[in-house]
Amino acid sequence: IDLKEQLQLRRAQFVAKWQGDPAGAAVLCAETDLLAAGPLAEAARKHYPRFLDADWILARSYLARNEPAAATAHLGAFLRQCPRHTGAVALLGSCLLHLQRFAQAEAVWRQGLQECWFEPRQAADILRQLGNEAHRRGLLECAIANYETALQLLPGDPTLANALGVAHISARQFAQAIPLLERAAASGFALAHTNLGICYFQLGDSQKALAQFALASQKLPDDPTAQANHRLAQSARIG
Repeated sequence: IDLKEQLQLRRAQFVAKWQGDPAGAAVLCAETDLLAAGPLAEAARKHYPRFLDADWILARSYLARNEPAAATAHLGAFLRQCPRHTGAVALLGSCLLHLQRFAQAEAVWRQGLQECWFEPRQAADILRQLGNEAHRRGLLECAIANYETALQLLPGDPTLANALGVAHISARQFAQAIPLLERAAASGFALAHTNLGICYFQLGDSQKALAQFALASQKLPDDPTAQANHRLAQSARIG
């Protein structure tokens, strides 16, 4: 059996069967053109009032138009009927974050992580986003907890190790930050050297701080933060 040929044949049969149906046309259009699929989904719902995928298609269509508030309403309606739809849960949380509704986004994603199936990288990305937003809002304990859980899912991710280290720096927990930042630096995340320099400087170890700032400057010659920190360290004559 030629698998590729059979898949193409079955696909052609599926399209031929459903492209003339209002709901089928909406679903097929959504695969390639979400903007055009929105009106088709609305039309399909007039024919089939219980066509659940109409809200799923409309939500993504509104997101393609950069209208997260409208997308949120359709995602909520869809999830009331299909509460364990992983993609819809992920999108709803993202929309709520975009709308600055952090508590609601966190609640949606927390429930989703418990009840839906996410691949480890998907779950870690959700936790990373929650950590980033919590950090931005100054909710450091929440940020640290989210980054820690994400790092447990992806222990080899240097960006997560760095993010967790930076959250500890914001909480002035420099000793806790250092092993995380060393882990990130060892995995090739060069900006972690700058953050290590900050830790050592705050702990009073000027020599180690300057060494880390110098490493960051060498590895990131075009990064303004790394260069500025190195210049400041040199001008202060630390070490």
